[in-house]
Amino acid sequence: MKNFIIVISLSGLIFFIGYFIDMSSIPEVIHSEYTESIAVNIPLPKFDFKTIEGGQFNIYAEEFKNKIIILNFWASWCGPCVDEFPEMIRLISKYKKDVVLVAISNDSIKKDIFKFLKDFKEFDKTIYSKSVYLGWDKSRDIALGFFDVARLPESFIVNKSQMIVKKVVGSAEWKSGGVEKEIQKLLNIN
Repeated sequence: MKNFIIVISLSGLIFFIGYFIDMSSIPEVIHSEYTESIAVNIPLPKFDFKTIEGGQFNIYAEEFKNKIIILNFWASWCGPCVDEFPEMIRLISKYKKDVVLVAISNDSIKKDIFKFLKDFKEFDKTIYSKSVYLGWDKSRDIALGFFDVARLPESFIVNKSQMIVKKVVGSAEWKSGGVEKEIQKLLNIN
């Protein structure tokens, strides 16, 4: 019986040591200022999303046809998301005839989204009504199910043929970084 207890104790000790060594090798998912831009060329998945006002859109709806789509996953509690949002809105307002923003919040409480918008001074209802669509993915079905979003913010640049051409992980400098240049390239602007 004494040997049995020693074997069980040693097995437990070895298990816990292995567990903690293994846990230290798993990268932590963090929200940071780091940005990684990855070129891709895959079709945009077909999905429906609900707006924060309760409307419903299909990503292949008429509002998005022949437009470049910036599909952004964000949350009001995510510092880098909040930091990049004004630049995204400025970029959209510059190219509003050809580019739309579908910003899908992963907030769990809708009033947090509305509080963020109320505090966000650059937000313009006229731009919002024509070029910016605010979705709400409370359960993260879209973020995880269609796009495997690992951390916020994460954005996808979609060309007019509805192909995802760029994935941007982390907070991007939308004007001075490569994102505006990518949009100009897709619009054939030199």
